[in-house]
Amino acid sequence: MSSKLLAIAAIGTDTEKFLNGIKGKAGIQQMNKKYKILKYRYQSFSSAATKAIFDGGTLNKFDYKKSEQYCTELSNYIHTYSRMPEDMIFGSDFINSGIELVEDCVKYLMTEFFETIDGGLTYGVFDFNSLTPSVRQEFENWLNGVDDNEEGLLNRLMEINNRENGGVKTRISF
Repeated sequence: MSSKLLAIAAIGTDTEKFLNGIKGKAGIQQMNKKYKILKYRYQSFSSAATKAIFDGGTLNKFDYKKSEQYCTELSNYIHTYSRMPEDMIFGSDFINSGIELVEDCVKYLMTEFFETIDGGLTYGVFDFNSLTPSVRQEFENWLNGVDDNEEGLLNRLMEINNRENGGVKTRISF
């Protein structure tokens, strides 16, 4: 396996354009439609492979529903024009709830999606071109199939790793 296992953006995309695009209104959905990289099959495969084959980090599936929930709740703190002046005072219930919400969002992201390495945050998606032929074939089968048994996928990837690497996991280098 390649030591260039993770890429900060999907292969075939311009990282800067991708990151700028995802920031805008409904950016996640727009980038997903454009690049097809955030979809379930890519994410579920990445998550299973990091558990079965790689050592040194995991990639969890992105939870669109939870993301949309946070976006909706946080939008209350962007669109404050409907708030009374007393709501906008530091220490008010409204402001305290907003601070708690931001802390909850950060905790969720840090727990589920980011690794802190050398004082910085790292998150990535696979460079699918770096997969060995047998893992690549399993990815193609998963990508083009209708099976959604993630446990079965994880077991097949572990079998490949046992057969090809004696069960030794490849170290992810960031």
